[in-house]
Amino acid sequence: MQRFAAMTRRAGLTGLIAGLAAATQALAQQPPNPPPPPGLPPGPHPMLREAERALHHARESLEHAEHDFGGHRTRALQYVDGALVEIRQAFQQFPR
Repeated sequence: MQRFAAMTRRAGLTGLIAGLAAATQALAQQPPNPPPPPGLPPGPHPMLREAERALHHARESLEHAEHDFGGHRTRALQYVDGALVEIRQAFQQFPR
């Protein structure tokens, strides 16, 4: 039973990582300056700002997780950090 629970947690964490990677890639392929949906922050690239905020929240959640999940939590943190670097580079390359 414990083994099944560990596998389920790993699958959930893998899904989280895949979702974050897909969301980041999808945002990078957005046409320039799409009209912001209601509730997004004002300014240039509101969807990237929202993704950045979500990644910071994901990072904080992973940092405070109770287990390392066999190294998967650490790897997920690395992927989140990589996604944050990509978003910062996008802001630098396309400031407006």
